[in-house]
Amino acid sequence: PTNTDRTVDRGATWERNVNDGTRALFQSSLPALRGPGGHGAIFGASGTRAYRSQGDGAEGTWEILGVLGGIPVTYGEVPPSAALPDGRLLAGVRNGITTSDDGGETWLPAEGAYGSLQGDSFAFLPVAGHPYGGAVLAGLEDLTVGRDSSALLYRSEGGGASWARVLRFSPSAFGVGNLPT
Repeated sequence: PTNTDRTVDRGATWERNVNDGTRALFQSSLPALRGPGGHGAIFGASGTRAYRSQGDGAEGTWEILGVLGGIPVTYGEVPPSAALPDGRLLAGVRNGITTSDDGGETWLPAEGAYGSLQGDSFAFLPVAGHPYGGAVLAGLEDLTVGRDSSALLYRSEGGGASWARVLRFSPSAFGVGNLPT
């Protein structure tokens, strides 16, 4: 974990240590999570607790939220849809994937992508007419197996609440061997 520094002038000057112990940072684009200045809420985490700033990340604007369910690695989101009018936050943690439908106040483990998995990345694929606006892809790492087969791709058709594994990558299958240690 590191302290979070902040700039509002494209890096010319910096405010130091506006939030302590940050592991992952994410600025939401969900309209329901915009702060008073119209900027997207910024999410961070320390330990297993989520933090949020609706004040553009300034010191003193960070509030402690709910427990993520694991040590955070990354955040993502599902845009608003008929099924999720406010959208949904996703957190990739060292226990899989957790979701929040209340701006990060509470987090629930996602069905099918929890346990010995680590959520590493998210991508949203818009699909016209889909009840959730599209599918979500997640890159995960299986923490129980060797490096040659630990990279997984999961897909959610349920807005991130449930997941199914669609692929297990093996670097050697693509002609790329393991790196020497």
